[in-house]
Amino acid sequence: MKSFIVALSLGLTAVTYALPSLSQNIAPAGIKVVGKASAAMVPDTFMVRFGFQQRGHSAAKLKQYVDSQTSQLTSLAKSLGVKNDNVTSSQLTVTVRYLKPEERIKSVYAPQKSALVETTLHSSKEKETEVEFIVSRTVEVVLTELAIYDKLLDSSVKIGATRIDPVQSYVDNNEDTYNKLLQSAVDNAKSKADLLAQQTGAKLGKVLSVEEMSHYQARPRMAVAESRAFHRSQPGSLDLTAEVIVRFAIDH
Repeated sequence: MKSFIVALSLGLTAVTYALPSLSQNIAPAGIKVVGKASAAMVPDTFMVRFGFQQRGHSAAKLKQYVDSQTSQLTSLAKSLGVKNDNVTSSQLTVTVRYLKPEERIKSVYAPQKSALVETTLHSSKEKETEVEFIVSRTVEVVLTELAIYDKLLDSSVKIGATRIDPVQSYVDNNEDTYNKLLQSAVDNAKSKADLLAQQTGAKLGKVLSVEEMSHYQARPRMAVAESRAFHRSQPGSLDLTAEVIVRFAIDH
């Protein structure tokens, strides 16, 4: 008889401890809505990267040539009114390739009129080089006027740029605008929740929780279009969006 009473007591205890865990799986009462707000903004800052690369068997001479190219583009950008801080060059990258016999080079790949790199062909009696160097550097230019980009584009090709990345654009100092959009997103959530409460015959209560779903991002985005009329680059538009999740209580 005692064993039965003990077993019954333990069973009741297990049920007592199980009840809180079951209640945790029940969603709290209220209305949860998503509020959004967005604004189209015209970008005012533009970033473009120009890459310069040369290949050959003399790393020192190739470095001189690439340095000359990047210096020419840097000087040109500054002459067009770009600030010193808005023109940066990456570290020089040198890649070494050990060539197969059929790939062995006999000359430096550089313009024939270059004063820095001499291009000479090996005779059939000379030993062919077994190593190829690839020397490269990237110049990043930040512009506040897109018209300058077209001038840099033409000149960079003449200088010898081997890579021009797509223009990236963004709005400088748009954090204040984003914060205002956050406020509008909360207002939007409240309006939607109030509408839902009215449809269910309830009254909207106080705010229980607010969660920001979007994040302020100042990084550049690709948003430049080409004008068909003048064949010039024109700024596109950027959609800045704020999104929140708000949970409201319901008053019956």
